[in-house]
Amino acid sequence: MGAVQSSGSVIRRSVSLALVLALVVGLMSTWLGTSTVAAAQTLSLKPESDAVVISSYPNRNYGRTTRLGALKSPIRRSYVRFDLSAVKGTVARATLRVYGTTSDAGGFEVRRTNGAKWSERTITYANAPAPSSVSGPASGSVAANAWTTVDVTPLVSSGQTVDLVLLSSRATRLQLASRETSMDPELVVEVSADAPADTTPSPTPSPSPSPSPSPSPSPSPSPSPSPTPSPSPTPSPTPSPTPPPGSDTTSGGNGSPVAGAFYVSPNGNDANPGTIDRPWKTITYAVPKLRAGNTLYVRGGEYPGDVMLRGSVLSKGTPDARITIAAYPGENPVIRGLVQLSNSEYYTWDNVDVRWPDGRVDPGQHMFRFWAGKGLELKNSEISGARSYAALLINGGMTDFRIANNYIRDTVPSNQLSQDHLIYVSDASNGVIEYNLLVNSPNGRAVKLGNITDGLGLPAGITVRFNTMVNSGSGNTAVSYDARDNTFYGNIMVGAGEGYTNIHNWNYTGYNNIATKNVGWGSKSILKEGVTDGGGNLYVDPQLDGNYRPQNPALYNAQGQLMYGHLAQVAP
Repeated sequence: MGAVQSSGSVIRRSVSLALVLALVVGLMSTWLGTSTVAAAQTLSLKPESDAVVISSYPNRNYGRTTRLGALKSPIRRSYVRFDLSAVKGTVARATLRVYGTTSDAGGFEVRRTNGAKWSERTITYANAPAPSSVSGPASGSVAANAWTTVDVTPLVSSGQTVDLVLLSSRATRLQLASRETSMDPELVVEVSADAPADTTPSPTPSPSPSPSPSPSPSPSPSPSPSPTPSPSPTPSPTPSPTPPPGSDTTSGGNGSPVAGAFYVSPNGNDANPGTIDRPWKTITYAVPKLRAGNTLYVRGGEYPGDVMLRGSVLSKGTPDARITIAAYPGENPVIRGLVQLSNSEYYTWDNVDVRWPDGRVDPGQHMFRFWAGKGLELKNSEISGARSYAALLINGGMTDFRIANNYIRDTVPSNQLSQDHLIYVSDASNGVIEYNLLVNSPNGRAVKLGNITDGLGLPAGITVRFNTMVNSGSGNTAVSYDARDNTFYGNIMVGAGEGYTNIHNWNYTGYNNIATKNVGWGSKSILKEGVTDGGGNLYVDPQLDGNYRPQNPALYNAQGQLMYGHLAQVAP
Protein backbone atom coordinates (compact mmCIF):
# COMPACT_ATOMS: atom_id res chain seq x y z
CA MET A 1 0.00 0.00 0.00
CA GLY A 2 1.29 3.45 -0.90
CA ALA A 3 1.94 6.07 1.75
CA VAL A 4 -1.13 8.09 2.79
CA GLN A 5 -0.63 11.89 2.56
CA SER A 6 -1.57 13.91 5.64
CA SER A 7 -4.34 16.54 5.33
CA GLY A 8 -1.79 19.27 6.21
CA SER A 9 0.37 18.22 3.24
CA VAL A 10 -2.58 18.38 0.88
CA ILE A 11 -3.53 21.85 2.12
CA ARG A 12 0.01 23.15 1.73
CA ARG A 13 0.22 21.84 -1.83
CA SER A 14 -3.20 23.33 -2.70
CA VAL A 15 -2.21 26.74 -1.36
CA SER A 16 1.10 26.60 -3.24
CA LEU A 17 -0.69 25.72 -6.50
CA ALA A 18 -3.17 28.56 -5.93
CA LEU A 19 -0.36 31.03 -5.39
CA VAL A 20 1.41 29.95 -8.55
CA LEU A 21 -1.79 30.30 -10.59
CA ALA A 22 -2.42 33.77 -9.10
CA LEU A 23 1.08 34.85 -10.01
CA VAL A 24 0.73 33.58 -13.58
CA VAL A 25 -2.60 35.30 -14.07
CA GLY A 26 -1.22 38.56 -12.67
CA LEU A 27 1.83 38.44 -14.96
CA MET A 28 -0.30 37.67 -18.02
CA SER A 29 -2.55 40.65 -17.24
CA THR A 30 0.49 42.90 -17.04
CA TRP A 31 2.06 41.58 -20.28
CA LEU A 32 -1.18 41.85 -22.22
CA GLY A 33 -2.04 45.35 -20.89
CA THR A 34 -5.45 44.11 -19.74
CA SER A 35 -7.19 44.91 -16.47
CA THR A 36 -9.29 42.95 -14.06
CA VAL A 37 -12.85 43.87 -13.22
CA ALA A 38 -13.14 46.03 -10.13
CA ALA A 39 -15.13 44.63 -7.23
CA ALA A 40 -18.24 46.40 -6.03
CA GLN A 41 -17.45 48.98 -3.36
CA THR A 42 -19.33 50.87 -0.71
CA LEU A 43 -17.58 54.05 0.36
CA SER A 44 -18.42 56.31 3.28
CA LEU A 45 -17.41 59.93 2.67
CA LYS A 46 -17.31 62.76 5.18
CA PRO A 47 -17.97 66.32 4.00
CA GLU A 48 -15.05 68.42 2.89
CA SER A 49 -16.96 71.58 3.83
CA ASP A 50 -20.34 72.58 5.18
CA ALA A 51 -22.04 75.81 6.21
CA VAL A 52 -25.44 77.38 6.73
CA VAL A 53 -26.56 80.75 5.30
CA ILE A 54 -29.36 82.93 6.68
CA SER A 55 -31.17 85.66 4.75
CA SER A 56 -31.67 87.85 7.84
CA TYR A 57 -27.86 87.99 8.23
CA PRO A 58 -26.86 88.22 4.55
CA ASN A 59 -23.19 89.07 5.10
CA ARG A 60 -22.42 86.78 8.01
CA ASN A 61 -20.46 83.54 7.65
CA TYR A 62 -21.50 80.43 9.57
CA GLY A 63 -18.83 78.06 8.32
CA ARG A 64 -17.95 76.79 11.78
CA THR A 65 -21.43 76.36 13.16
CA THR A 66 -22.35 73.06 14.76
CA ARG A 67 -25.90 73.25 13.41
CA LEU A 68 -26.98 73.11 9.79
CA GLY A 69 -30.61 73.66 8.96
CA ALA A 70 -33.38 74.60 6.55
CA LEU A 71 -36.22 77.10 6.85
CA LYS A 72 -38.57 78.93 4.49
CA SER A 73 -38.53 82.36 6.18
CA PRO A 74 -36.18 83.85 7.03
CA ILE A 75 -34.47 81.70 4.43
CA ARG A 76 -32.00 79.24 5.90
CA ARG A 77 -30.08 76.88 3.61
CA SER A 78 -27.26 74.44 4.23
CA TYR A 79 -24.39 73.76 1.85
CA VAL A 80 -22.45 70.49 2.00
CA ARG A 81 -19.52 69.48 -0.21
CA PHE A 82 -18.25 65.94 -0.82
CA ASP A 83 -15.09 65.11 -2.77
CA LEU A 84 -15.57 62.16 -5.13
CA SER A 85 -12.57 62.98 -7.32
CA ALA A 86 -10.81 59.74 -6.31
CA VAL A 87 -13.90 57.56 -6.80
CA LYS A 88 -13.71 55.50 -10.00
CA GLY A 89 -16.49 53.71 -11.84
CA THR A 90 -20.24 54.17 -11.99
CA VAL A 91 -22.18 55.34 -8.94
CA ALA A 92 -24.96 52.80 -8.53
CA ARG A 93 -26.43 54.46 -5.47
CA ALA A 94 -25.63 57.48 -3.28
CA THR A 95 -27.27 58.04 0.09
CA LEU A 96 -26.98 61.22 2.13
CA ARG A 97 -27.13 60.70 5.90
CA VAL A 98 -27.72 63.64 8.26
CA TYR A 99 -28.38 63.72 11.99
CA GLY A 100 -31.44 65.66 13.08
CA THR A 101 -31.29 67.67 16.30
CA THR A 102 -34.91 68.77 15.93
CA SER A 103 -37.87 67.06 14.28
CA ASP A 104 -39.98 68.15 11.32
CA ALA A 105 -42.70 66.25 9.51
CA GLY A 106 -41.89 67.85 6.17
CA GLY A 107 -38.13 67.52 6.25
CA PHE A 108 -35.99 69.07 3.53
CA GLU A 109 -35.15 68.92 -0.16
CA VAL A 110 -31.67 68.29 -1.60
CA ARG A 111 -30.48 69.98 -4.82
CA ARG A 112 -27.23 70.62 -6.59
CA THR A 113 -25.94 74.18 -6.63
CA ASN A 114 -25.64 76.23 -9.82
CA GLY A 115 -21.93 75.36 -9.90
CA ALA A 116 -20.52 78.62 -8.52
CA LYS A 117 -17.56 78.22 -6.18
CA TRP A 118 -17.89 78.68 -2.41
CA SER A 119 -15.68 78.33 0.63
CA GLU A 120 -16.68 77.22 4.12
CA ARG A 121 -14.92 80.19 5.70
CA THR A 122 -16.35 82.88 3.41
CA ILE A 123 -19.79 81.75 2.25
CA THR A 124 -22.69 84.02 3.23
CA TYR A 125 -26.28 84.34 2.10
CA ALA A 126 -25.26 87.22 -0.14
CA ASN A 127 -22.54 85.30 -2.03
CA ALA A 128 -23.80 81.71 -1.80
CA PRO A 129 -24.38 79.74 -5.02
CA ALA A 130 -28.03 79.55 -5.95
CA PRO A 131 -29.72 76.16 -5.71
CA SER A 132 -30.43 74.45 -9.00
CA SER A 133 -33.81 75.28 -10.51
CA VAL A 134 -34.47 71.54 -10.86
CA SER A 135 -36.23 69.98 -7.89
CA GLY A 136 -34.31 67.28 -6.07
CA PRO A 137 -34.91 64.35 -3.71
CA ALA A 138 -36.89 64.97 -0.52
CA SER A 139 -36.09 63.57 2.90
CA GLY A 140 -39.57 63.04 4.20
CA SER A 141 -40.08 63.25 7.95
CA VAL A 142 -37.02 64.05 10.10
CA ALA A 143 -36.85 62.77 13.67
CA ALA A 144 -34.91 64.49 16.46
CA ASN A 145 -31.74 62.79 17.73
CA ALA A 146 -31.79 60.30 14.87
CA TRP A 147 -30.29 59.79 11.43
CA THR A 148 -32.26 60.64 8.29
CA THR A 149 -31.30 59.19 4.90
CA VAL A 150 -32.02 60.57 1.44
CA ASP A 151 -31.37 58.83 -1.89
CA VAL A 152 -29.40 61.45 -3.82
CA THR A 153 -28.13 59.19 -6.61
CA PRO A 154 -29.29 61.53 -9.43
CA LEU A 155 -27.16 64.32 -7.95
CA VAL A 156 -23.90 62.40 -7.55
CA SER A 157 -21.25 61.37 -10.07
CA SER A 158 -17.83 59.85 -9.53
CA GLY A 159 -14.62 61.67 -10.29
CA GLN A 160 -15.80 65.14 -9.22
CA THR A 161 -16.66 67.35 -6.29
CA VAL A 162 -20.35 67.38 -5.41
CA ASP A 163 -21.94 70.50 -3.90
CA LEU A 164 -25.35 69.89 -2.32
CA VAL A 165 -27.75 72.43 -0.87
CA LEU A 166 -30.47 71.56 1.65
CA LEU A 167 -33.55 73.78 1.60
CA SER A 168 -37.10 73.83 2.91
CA SER A 169 -40.46 75.29 1.94
CA ARG A 170 -41.76 74.98 5.48
CA ALA A 171 -42.11 77.49 8.31
CA THR A 172 -40.69 75.06 10.87
CA ARG A 173 -36.97 75.56 11.48
CA LEU A 174 -35.17 72.27 10.97
CA GLN A 175 -31.78 71.75 12.65
CA LEU A 176 -29.16 69.20 11.63
CA ALA A 177 -25.71 68.41 13.01
CA SER A 178 -22.75 69.79 11.05
CA ARG A 179 -19.28 68.37 10.51
CA GLU A 180 -18.13 70.33 13.58
CA THR A 181 -19.87 67.68 15.71
CA SER A 182 -19.38 63.95 16.17
CA MET A 183 -22.56 63.41 14.12
CA ASP A 184 -21.28 64.95 10.90
CA PRO A 185 -23.11 64.36 7.60
CA GLU A 186 -22.12 61.38 5.50
CA LEU A 187 -22.42 60.33 1.87
CA VAL A 188 -22.56 56.57 1.36
CA VAL A 189 -21.62 55.75 -2.24
CA GLU A 190 -22.07 52.34 -3.84
CA VAL A 191 -19.91 51.84 -6.94
CA SER A 192 -21.21 49.17 -9.33
CA ALA A 193 -19.25 45.93 -9.76
CA ASP A 194 -19.01 46.31 -13.56
CA ALA A 195 -16.90 49.47 -13.26
CA PRO A 196 -13.56 48.98 -15.03
CA ALA A 197 -10.48 49.15 -12.89
CA ASP A 198 -7.45 51.28 -13.69
CA THR A 199 -6.00 49.90 -16.94
CA THR A 200 -2.47 51.16 -16.41
CA PRO A 201 -0.18 48.10 -16.28
CA SER A 202 1.75 47.82 -13.05
CA PRO A 203 4.16 45.20 -11.68
CA THR A 204 2.44 42.32 -9.95
CA PRO A 205 3.79 41.79 -6.42
CA SER A 206 5.03 38.39 -5.44
CA PRO A 207 2.47 36.48 -3.36
CA SER A 208 3.20 36.18 0.32
CA PRO A 209 3.41 32.73 1.96
CA SER A 210 0.17 33.27 3.87
CA PRO A 211 -2.21 35.24 1.71
CA SER A 212 -5.44 36.58 3.14
CA PRO A 213 -8.30 38.22 1.28
CA SER A 214 -8.55 42.01 1.45
CA PRO A 215 -11.90 43.23 2.76
CA SER A 216 -14.01 45.52 0.62
CA PRO A 217 -14.29 49.09 1.88
CA SER A 218 -17.28 49.65 4.15
CA PRO A 219 -18.91 52.70 5.63
CA SER A 220 -16.71 54.16 8.35
CA PRO A 221 -18.19 55.42 11.62
CA SER A 222 -18.20 59.08 12.55
CA PRO A 223 -14.86 60.01 14.06
CA SER A 224 -14.56 60.28 17.81
CA PRO A 225 -12.39 62.89 19.45
CA SER A 226 -8.90 61.61 20.10
CA PRO A 227 -7.50 61.92 23.62
CA THR A 228 -5.73 65.19 24.26
CA PRO A 229 -3.81 65.45 27.53
CA SER A 230 -4.31 68.64 29.47
CA PRO A 231 -1.42 70.74 30.73
CA SER A 232 -0.16 69.73 34.16
CA PRO A 233 -1.41 72.11 36.85
CA THR A 234 2.16 72.51 38.11
CA PRO A 235 4.54 72.23 35.14
CA SER A 236 8.22 71.98 35.91
CA PRO A 237 10.73 73.12 33.27
CA THR A 238 13.18 70.63 31.85
CA PRO A 239 15.66 72.52 29.66
CA SER A 240 16.53 70.86 26.38
CA PRO A 241 20.05 71.45 25.06
CA THR A 242 19.10 70.65 21.49
CA PRO A 243 17.47 73.37 19.37
CA PRO A 244 14.33 72.36 17.48
CA PRO A 245 14.48 71.69 13.75
CA GLY A 246 14.13 74.65 11.40
CA SER A 247 16.20 77.05 13.48
CA ASP A 248 17.80 78.72 10.48
CA THR A 249 16.89 82.33 9.77
CA THR A 250 17.12 84.64 6.83
CA SER A 251 16.86 88.40 6.58
CA GLY A 252 15.18 90.77 4.22
CA GLY A 253 16.91 93.67 2.53
CA ASN A 254 16.26 95.91 5.53
CA GLY A 255 17.68 93.39 7.99
CA SER A 256 14.32 92.26 9.41
CA PRO A 257 13.64 88.50 9.72
CA VAL A 258 11.23 87.11 7.15
CA ALA A 259 11.49 83.34 7.42
CA GLY A 260 12.51 80.48 9.67
CA ALA A 261 12.47 80.13 13.44
CA PHE A 262 13.46 82.86 15.89
CA TYR A 263 14.14 83.05 19.61
CA VAL A 264 13.50 85.26 22.60
CA SER A 265 15.02 84.85 26.06
CA PRO A 266 14.99 86.75 29.37
CA ASN A 267 18.77 86.94 28.93
CA GLY A 268 18.59 88.20 25.34
CA ASN A 269 18.85 91.64 23.80
CA ASP A 270 16.47 93.28 21.37
CA ALA A 271 19.50 94.52 19.43
CA ASN A 272 20.34 90.88 18.61
CA PRO A 273 19.25 89.15 15.37
CA GLY A 274 16.89 86.72 17.16
CA THR A 275 18.92 83.56 16.58
CA ILE A 276 19.20 80.74 19.10
CA ASP A 277 22.66 81.97 20.10
CA ARG A 278 21.72 85.65 20.07
CA PRO A 279 18.04 85.83 21.00
CA TRP A 280 15.81 88.85 21.40
CA LYS A 281 14.77 89.85 24.91
CA THR A 282 11.12 90.90 24.76
CA ILE A 283 8.12 89.27 23.12
CA THR A 284 6.62 92.67 22.31
CA TYR A 285 9.68 93.49 20.20
CA ALA A 286 10.00 90.04 18.64
CA VAL A 287 6.48 89.27 17.40
CA PRO A 288 6.21 92.22 14.94
CA LYS A 289 9.35 90.83 13.23
CA LEU A 290 7.57 87.59 12.33
CA ARG A 291 6.08 86.80 8.94
CA ALA A 292 3.65 84.11 7.74
CA GLY A 293 5.05 80.67 8.54
CA ASN A 294 7.49 81.91 11.21
CA THR A 295 7.79 80.51 14.74
CA LEU A 296 9.06 82.45 17.73
CA TYR A 297 10.47 80.06 20.34
CA VAL A 298 10.17 81.54 23.83
CA ARG A 299 12.93 80.32 26.15
CA GLY A 300 12.15 79.40 29.75
CA GLY A 301 12.00 81.97 32.52
CA GLU A 302 9.87 84.96 33.47
CA TYR A 303 8.96 87.91 31.23
CA PRO A 304 7.69 90.83 33.33
CA GLY A 305 5.38 93.42 31.81
CA ASP A 306 2.40 93.51 29.48
CA VAL A 307 2.54 92.09 25.94
CA MET A 308 0.30 94.24 23.76
CA LEU A 309 0.39 93.05 20.14
CA ARG A 310 -1.74 95.12 17.79
CA GLY A 311 -2.53 94.45 14.15
CA SER A 312 -1.09 97.75 12.96
CA VAL A 313 2.43 96.41 13.57
CA LEU A 314 1.78 92.71 12.94
CA SER A 315 2.02 90.64 9.79
CA LYS A 316 -0.83 88.29 8.97
CA GLY A 317 -0.53 84.55 8.97
CA THR A 318 -2.56 82.31 6.68
CA PRO A 319 -4.41 79.02 7.28
CA ASP A 320 -1.45 77.16 5.75
CA ALA A 321 1.32 79.37 7.16
CA ARG A 322 0.42 80.37 10.70
CA ILE A 323 2.56 82.64 12.86
CA THR A 324 3.40 80.73 16.04
CA ILE A 325 4.55 81.89 19.46
CA ALA A 326 5.61 78.75 21.31
CA ALA A 327 7.58 77.60 24.32
CA TYR A 328 11.02 76.27 23.50
CA PRO A 329 10.73 72.46 23.81
CA GLY A 330 11.11 71.30 27.39
CA GLU A 331 11.10 74.80 28.88
CA ASN A 332 8.47 76.80 30.76
CA PRO A 333 8.23 80.51 29.86
CA VAL A 334 5.92 82.65 32.01
CA ILE A 335 4.63 86.15 31.28
CA ARG A 336 3.94 88.23 34.39
CA GLY A 337 1.53 90.70 32.87
CA LEU A 338 -1.44 91.11 30.55
CA VAL A 339 -1.52 89.89 26.95
CA GLN A 340 -3.49 91.20 23.99
CA LEU A 341 -3.57 90.08 20.36
CA SER A 342 -5.71 92.45 18.31
CA ASN A 343 -6.60 92.64 14.62
CA SER A 344 -4.34 89.69 13.91
CA GLU A 345 -4.92 86.67 11.70
CA TYR A 346 -3.87 83.04 12.05
CA TYR A 347 -1.64 83.29 15.10
CA THR A 348 -1.00 80.37 17.47
CA TRP A 349 -0.03 80.89 21.11
CA ASP A 350 1.33 77.55 22.34
CA ASN A 351 2.46 76.54 25.85
CA VAL A 352 3.45 80.03 27.04
CA ASP A 353 1.94 80.65 30.49
CA VAL A 354 0.47 83.95 31.70
CA ARG A 355 0.17 84.92 35.37
CA TRP A 356 -1.29 88.01 37.00
CA PRO A 357 1.47 90.33 38.25
CA ASP A 358 1.93 90.34 42.01
CA GLY A 359 0.37 93.37 43.67
CA ARG A 360 -1.34 94.73 40.56
CA VAL A 361 -4.85 96.16 41.04
CA ASP A 362 -6.59 96.61 37.68
CA PRO A 363 -10.12 95.11 37.82
CA GLY A 364 -11.35 96.83 34.65
CA GLN A 365 -8.88 94.93 32.44
CA HIS A 366 -8.91 91.46 30.93
CA MET A 367 -5.88 89.27 31.51
CA PHE A 368 -5.55 87.67 28.08
CA ARG A 369 -7.53 89.17 25.20
CA PHE A 370 -8.20 88.12 21.61
CA TRP A 371 -9.75 91.19 20.00
CA ALA A 372 -10.93 91.27 16.37
CA GLY A 373 -9.12 89.32 13.67
CA LYS A 374 -9.62 85.67 12.82
CA GLY A 375 -8.07 82.25 13.04
CA LEU A 376 -6.41 82.75 16.43
CA GLU A 377 -5.49 79.73 18.55
CA LEU A 378 -4.57 79.46 22.22
CA LYS A 379 -3.42 76.04 23.39
CA ASN A 380 -1.44 74.13 26.01
CA SER A 381 -1.04 77.19 28.24
CA GLU A 382 -1.77 78.01 31.88
CA ILE A 383 -3.52 81.30 32.66
CA SER A 384 -3.90 81.98 36.35
CA GLY A 385 -4.71 84.47 39.06
CA ALA A 386 -6.75 87.06 37.12
CA ARG A 387 -7.96 90.05 39.12
CA SER A 388 -10.06 91.37 36.26
CA TYR A 389 -13.28 90.84 34.34
CA ALA A 390 -11.97 87.71 32.65
CA ALA A 391 -8.89 85.54 32.50
CA LEU A 392 -9.55 85.26 28.74
CA LEU A 393 -11.76 87.60 26.71
CA ILE A 394 -12.67 86.96 23.07
CA ASN A 395 -14.48 89.87 21.39
CA GLY A 396 -14.33 92.60 18.76
CA GLY A 397 -15.83 90.42 16.02
CA MET A 398 -13.25 87.65 16.40
CA THR A 399 -14.03 84.64 14.17
CA ASP A 400 -12.70 81.11 13.62
CA PHE A 401 -10.82 80.80 16.90
CA ARG A 402 -9.80 77.76 18.93
CA ILE A 403 -9.09 77.51 22.67
CA ALA A 404 -7.75 74.04 23.47
CA ASN A 405 -5.89 72.02 26.10
CA ASN A 406 -5.35 74.93 28.48
CA TYR A 407 -5.40 75.11 32.28
CA ILE A 408 -7.21 78.33 33.20
CA ARG A 409 -7.74 78.86 36.91
CA ASP A 410 -8.29 81.00 39.97
CA THR A 411 -9.95 84.29 39.14
CA VAL A 412 -10.00 86.53 42.20
CA PRO A 413 -13.33 88.33 42.87
CA SER A 414 -12.65 91.90 41.70
CA ASN A 415 -15.88 93.32 40.24
CA GLN A 416 -19.61 93.23 40.86
CA LEU A 417 -21.52 90.00 41.33
CA SER A 418 -20.97 87.38 38.59
CA GLN A 419 -18.54 89.45 36.52
CA ASP A 420 -15.18 87.69 36.89
CA HIS A 421 -15.05 84.76 34.47
CA LEU A 422 -12.41 82.33 33.30
CA ILE A 423 -13.41 82.51 29.60
CA TYR A 424 -15.74 85.24 28.33
CA VAL A 425 -16.85 85.18 24.68
CA SER A 426 -18.69 88.35 23.67
CA ASP A 427 -19.21 89.59 20.09
CA ALA A 428 -17.43 86.69 18.40
CA SER A 429 -18.45 83.78 16.19
CA ASN A 430 -17.45 80.38 14.88
CA GLY A 431 -15.09 79.19 17.58
CA VAL A 432 -14.26 76.03 19.50
CA ILE A 433 -13.47 75.77 23.22
CA GLU A 434 -12.34 72.22 23.92
CA TYR A 435 -10.32 69.98 26.23
CA ASN A 436 -9.65 72.72 28.78
CA LEU A 437 -9.41 72.38 32.55
CA LEU A 438 -11.24 75.39 34.04
CA VAL A 439 -11.02 75.68 37.82
CA ASN A 440 -12.20 78.28 40.35
CA SER A 441 -14.24 81.24 39.20
CA PRO A 442 -16.05 82.05 42.48
CA ASN A 443 -17.48 85.36 41.21
CA GLY A 444 -18.37 84.26 37.70
CA ARG A 445 -18.48 81.37 35.25
CA ALA A 446 -15.95 79.04 33.72
CA VAL A 447 -17.34 79.92 30.28
CA LYS A 448 -19.72 82.77 29.53
CA LEU A 449 -21.23 83.25 26.06
CA GLY A 450 -22.96 86.60 25.85
CA ASN A 451 -22.66 90.08 24.46
CA ILE A 452 -23.14 93.20 26.59
CA THR A 453 -26.57 93.86 25.06
CA ASP A 454 -29.14 92.54 22.56
CA GLY A 455 -29.10 93.21 18.85
CA LEU A 456 -26.04 91.55 17.29
CA GLY A 457 -27.05 87.91 17.55
CA LEU A 458 -23.64 87.15 19.04
CA PRO A 459 -21.84 85.12 20.13
CA ALA A 460 -22.87 82.54 17.57
CA GLY A 461 -21.55 79.23 16.32
CA ILE A 462 -19.43 78.54 19.42
CA THR A 463 -18.81 74.91 20.36
CA VAL A 464 -17.96 74.24 24.01
CA ARG A 465 -17.00 70.58 24.24
CA PHE A 466 -15.00 68.18 26.38
CA ASN A 467 -14.03 70.65 29.09
CA THR A 468 -13.87 70.08 32.84
CA MET A 469 -15.30 73.02 34.82
CA VAL A 470 -14.98 73.06 38.60
CA ASN A 471 -16.15 75.49 41.28
CA SER A 472 -17.96 78.40 39.67
CA GLY A 473 -19.96 81.04 41.50
CA SER A 474 -22.90 81.65 39.17
CA GLY A 475 -23.22 78.64 36.88
CA ASN A 476 -20.34 76.73 35.32
CA THR A 477 -21.30 78.16 31.96
CA ALA A 478 -24.00 80.52 30.74
CA VAL A 479 -25.57 82.18 27.70
CA SER A 480 -27.03 85.68 27.80
CA TYR A 481 -28.91 88.18 25.63
CA ASP A 482 -29.34 86.98 22.00
CA ALA A 483 -26.54 84.41 21.88
CA ARG A 484 -27.54 81.76 19.37
CA ASP A 485 -26.49 78.57 17.58
CA ASN A 486 -24.06 77.57 20.32
CA THR A 487 -23.40 74.03 21.50
CA PHE A 488 -22.37 72.43 24.80
CA TYR A 489 -21.26 68.82 24.44
CA GLY A 490 -19.39 66.24 26.51
CA ASN A 491 -18.43 68.63 29.34
CA ILE A 492 -18.03 67.84 33.03
CA MET A 493 -19.40 70.62 35.26
CA VAL A 494 -19.12 70.48 39.04
CA GLY A 495 -20.01 73.13 41.61
CA ALA A 496 -22.20 75.77 39.95
CA GLY A 497 -22.80 78.02 42.94
CA GLU A 498 -25.73 78.03 45.31
CA GLY A 499 -29.05 78.17 43.48
CA TYR A 500 -27.50 78.02 40.01
CA THR A 501 -27.68 75.42 37.26
CA ASN A 502 -24.55 74.04 35.61
CA ILE A 503 -25.61 75.67 32.32
CA HIS A 504 -27.26 78.97 33.17
CA ASN A 505 -28.82 81.84 31.23
CA TRP A 506 -29.25 85.50 32.07
CA ASN A 507 -31.32 88.20 30.32
CA TYR A 508 -31.77 85.55 27.69
CA THR A 509 -33.43 86.28 24.34
CA GLY A 510 -31.35 83.94 22.16
CA TYR A 511 -32.18 80.64 20.54
CA ASN A 512 -30.76 77.35 19.33
CA ASN A 513 -28.30 77.02 22.21
CA ILE A 514 -28.18 73.29 22.72
CA ALA A 515 -26.71 71.12 25.50
CA THR A 516 -26.14 67.45 24.72
CA LYS A 517 -24.48 64.64 26.68
CA ASN A 518 -22.94 66.72 29.44
CA VAL A 519 -22.30 65.70 33.04
CA GLY A 520 -23.44 68.04 35.81
CA TRP A 521 -23.18 67.94 39.59
CA GLY A 522 -23.26 70.23 42.61
CA SER A 523 -25.99 72.46 41.21
CA LYS A 524 -29.72 73.10 41.19
CA SER A 525 -29.92 71.10 37.95
CA ILE A 526 -27.95 70.78 34.74
CA LEU A 527 -29.96 73.18 32.56
CA LYS A 528 -31.89 76.34 33.13
CA GLU A 529 -35.09 76.66 31.12
CA GLY A 530 -34.41 78.31 27.77
CA VAL A 531 -31.32 76.34 26.90
CA THR A 532 -32.36 73.47 24.62
CA ASP A 533 -31.89 69.99 26.05
CA GLY A 534 -30.36 67.94 23.26
CA GLY A 535 -30.64 64.76 25.33
CA GLY A 536 -28.19 62.49 27.08
CA ASN A 537 -27.28 64.94 29.88
CA LEU A 538 -26.38 63.19 33.14
CA TYR A 539 -26.76 64.53 36.65
CA VAL A 540 -24.24 62.39 38.46
CA ASP A 541 -21.17 62.92 40.66
CA PRO A 542 -18.12 62.33 38.42
CA GLN A 543 -15.99 61.68 41.54
CA LEU A 544 -13.00 63.72 40.40
CA ASP A 545 -9.65 62.82 41.91
CA GLY A 546 -6.82 65.25 42.71
CA ASN A 547 -5.90 65.47 39.01
CA TYR A 548 -9.54 66.09 38.00
CA ARG A 549 -9.88 62.64 36.46
CA PRO A 550 -13.33 61.07 36.98
CA GLN A 551 -13.48 57.90 39.06
CA ASN A 552 -17.17 57.18 38.46
CA PRO A 553 -17.50 54.16 36.11
CA ALA A 554 -20.66 55.69 34.60
CA LEU A 555 -18.45 58.10 32.66
CA TYR A 556 -16.52 55.33 30.91
CA ASN A 557 -17.65 53.06 28.10
CA ALA A 558 -17.48 49.28 28.04
CA GLN A 559 -13.88 49.42 26.82
CA GLY A 560 -12.84 51.59 29.76
CA GLN A 561 -12.51 54.77 27.70
CA LEU A 562 -13.46 58.10 29.28
CA MET A 563 -16.27 59.87 27.41
CA TYR A 564 -16.50 63.28 29.12
CA GLY A 565 -14.39 66.22 30.17
CA HIS A 566 -10.92 67.49 29.29
CA LEU A 567 -9.41 64.00 29.44
CA ALA A 568 -12.05 62.41 27.19
CA GLN A 569 -10.83 59.64 24.91
CA VAL A 570 -14.01 59.06 22.89
CA ALA A 571 -17.35 60.77 22.43
CA PRO A 572 -20.26 59.63 24.62
